[in-house]
Amino acid sequence: MRTLEMEKVWLASLHLDGIAAQWYYTVERDHGIISWARFADFVNLRFGPPIRANGLAELKDLHRTRSVEEYQQQFLALLCRCDGLSVPQQINLFTAGLSQPLRTDVELQTSTNLQTAMSLARAYEQRTAASGALVATRTTSRVQPSHKPSATTAASSTPAPASTTTVASTASSRPCFPSPVT
Repeated sequence: MRTLEMEKVWLASLHLDGIAAQWYYTVERDHGIISWARFADFVNLRFGPPIRANGLAELKDLHRTRSVEEYQQQFLALLCRCDGLSVPQQINLFTAGLSQPLRTDVELQTSTNLQTAMSLARAYEQRTAASGALVATRTTSRVQPSHKPSATTAASSTPAPASTTTVASTASSRPCFPSPVT
């Protein structure tokens, strides 16, 4: 079933809530019943990007500060405001906003489309997070190496028996030394 042109604005207004509903009531009060085209223009003026916004400059200045997923969403929101960008330009702008070493990892793959570059960035981010967690786990579970005491005693200069060794306890990080030979 097709919606008649004159009913589109009324039907759309039923789905507005919060600030958008308040805004529409003001438009309706000030302008009466408006056409669909005029409604779309008013919506873009009120809720769209500023008229004089430079989408390309904002896209160029965008840098990843959180997750790749969040950066990707911000990038796509700005990209839809930029006309005439070629696919390689889109990929270059996307990778330029990534931090190192993620940028280099994605650029080395020479993606042929933006979706592939974005997918690679998410995959490399997951790999980096996983390897970082693995290194942290290995570092915290490692027992510190113990230093062997001098093999000589104060009373004599004879070496200690070969059977005396330093034993590292896994329960504590303090080394256990055999009692001195007298």
